[in-house]
Amino acid sequence: MDRDQYVEMLKTKLDEWNAQIDKTEAQMKAASAEAEARYEAQLAEMKKHTAAAEANLKAVAKSQAEDWEKQQARFEAAWNDIAAGFRSAWSRMK
Repeated sequence: MDRDQYVEMLKTKLDEWNAQIDKTEAQMKAASAEAEARYEAQLAEMKKHTAAAEANLKAVAKSQAEDWEKQQARFEAAWNDIAAGFRSAWSRMK
């Protein structure tokens, strides 16, 4: 996958995550006070991972083609860590 395809994939995934955050916020508004506190904690974690993913996306988008080839594994490892954290937070919401 070249850099531009990778950037598009990251953008798509971020859009999905933001939709999940919006859905969770809507569920939180309808939840009891106890559940609302749990939602808030998970939302904060999800937003933290989304912010990290956005920073990674910007770094990838700014990289030069030759840098992308050298750093692709590092970018992908960082993304995988961020994605795992988001999935973990999301799974605790269900």
